[in-house]
Amino acid sequence: VVYTDVLPNGVTFVSADDGCTESNGTVTCTVDRLEADEVKQFNVYVKVKRDEALCETVIKNTFSVTSDTKDPNLSDNTSDEVRTTIVCPKADVKIEKTGDAEVLRGNKASYTVTVTNLSQDTTATGVFITDVVPNGYTYVPTDSSSECVIDLPVPAGIGGVTMSDITIGCDAGNLSPNQSKNFTLVFQTSTTELVCHSTVTNTASVYTQTIDPVDT
Repeated sequence: VVYTDVLPNGVTFVSADDGCTESNGTVTCTVDRLEADEVKQFNVYVKVKRDEALCETVIKNTFSVTSDTKDPNLSDNTSDEVRTTIVCPKADVKIEKTGDAEVLRGNKASYTVTVTNLSQDTTATGVFITDVVPNGYTYVPTDSSSECVIDLPVPAGIGGVTMSDITIGCDAGNLSPNQSKNFTLVFQTSTTELVCHSTVTNTASVYTQTIDPVDT
């Protein structure tokens, strides 16, 4: 007796009960013999892919069975369709940055970055901040928050982020609903690269492994 399950798009195979194998998205489970009225159950475990396009979609799956013994009724050899709605947790993560309105050339400029999870019921995981060091500035890690490091590796599951030797990354970890975290970034200003009374623009961005419904 052979049970076959073609896995639907959007999931990856994790494991299955003894007697089952997986190949190219198809799970096959075999049992040598089934006695009259005997029931055999197999459990197949899959993981939903981390793809925002799957959110609120319905994954459909069926299981079929065949046997070397002649089957007088083939109409019940395929299970009813199982429908599973993919629900994605979402958290709106906000970032704010404040700093010195003026700084004497050659002195240090200090900024405070605040990230807040505006969600009422979802934890934002893997929150990550980036800040590109402006021209004429040199990052001072000893005066800054310890979580903020030049060219810090980006957490898994976060795309669209490019780090470099002039990009600061701050690992904010997880943010509970309505939780905020503050980070301090300190820079040494150049006495040769900056023009007196010029304006330096510095911005920070925030990313999260959790789907953020608001991009701005």
